[in-house]
Amino acid sequence: MTALTIADSSCVEGNGTYDLIFTGGAVHVATGTYTILANVITAVVLTYGGEYYSSAPTVATVSADGSITATWADSGYRGEWAIGTIYYINQVVSVLSTQPTNHKLYIAIAATVPAGTVPGGAGNDLLWDADYSATDRWKVFDDRVGSQAQAAQPGDTITWELDPGPIDSVAILNLEAESVTVTMTDVGGPDELTPIIWTETTIDDGLFVSDIVKTDFPSTYSTPHLLIEIVYAAGTAKVGEIVVGLKESLGTLQYTPSVSIIDYSVKEVDDFGNYIIAERAYSKRLSCETIIENTILDATYATLATYRATAVVWVGSADYASMIVYGFYKDFSITIPYPKYSICTLEIEGLV
Repeated sequence: MTALTIADSSCVEGNGTYDLIFTGGAVHVATGTYTILANVITAVVLTYGGEYYSSAPTVATVSADGSITATWADSGYRGEWAIGTIYYINQVVSVLSTQPTNHKLYIAIAATVPAGTVPGGAGNDLLWDADYSATDRWKVFDDRVGSQAQAAQPGDTITWELDPGPIDSVAILNLEAESVTVTMTDVGGPDELTPIIWTETTIDDGLFVSDIVKTDFPSTYSTPHLLIEIVYAAGTAKVGEIVVGLKESLGTLQYTPSVSIIDYSVKEVDDFGNYIIAERAYSKRLSCETIIENTILDATYATLATYRATAVVWVGSADYASMIVYGFYKDFSITIPYPKYSICTLEIEGLV
């Protein structure tokens, strides 16, 4: 939704500001308020526009008196794919009802998609694009840091529960929240009644701390259970990626790392020197050197070779979000200048 308009300002309610009631049309429902003075609706405020609207919602006051209309933009989302429905270009569907483990959204890429044409079905890749997006809950596992799962409404807490097997590290990336709490429980183990609780404040001086990581959970838990809670009481909580696993050490970081970004925005200049800028995504970069003992030189080399085509979380320092990068190394080299120590140079590039 993009705007609210007062169509009939008369209202029987007493003076004050109240929450509007939005019904229908969306996966993430919009929120807003209205103000009453002397039985007149004097102002309406859209506090959150919602997401995935496929039809205009109804907007009502608490008493259903007065009239407020909504201006909305069709997101193209049509909910669950239906076998008897014809779809048209740019319409988006999910298939969880027929394929419960398929957590993707499909977008129609043909002008008309005949009824009964299954998204993801054999031979249908010219009609449906499977790379459009993950479903909202699964965006945190889609290897796309820039795509964010979000709370259904402002103030709601987002939660995930995972049973990942033995791990010692959790990274939560591209956050817009005020705090994160991760609770690890040793299910069936000796420490089941004393869970480990990690809470991190993710707003600093009014700015979000975008990326956080903890690398000292006990890896001895054979069946750990994780409860992850993302809280933003003053707004809509969002998170881009959740990554869990076992850490590997690549030596001791030296004091000359550098951080930067690769910007995919397009900047064009016309004949008169005027710039036209199309803002697009960016990826993080980290350049660093580590000192490794020569006794683990071959093991370090083998580890890097193993993960040459795998996205992992690289942690230069957990104290700085800019030095936590989910991606891959673009290049590495190991120089062997000393009998006992070597220098590993890494160029790491993040996922968008």
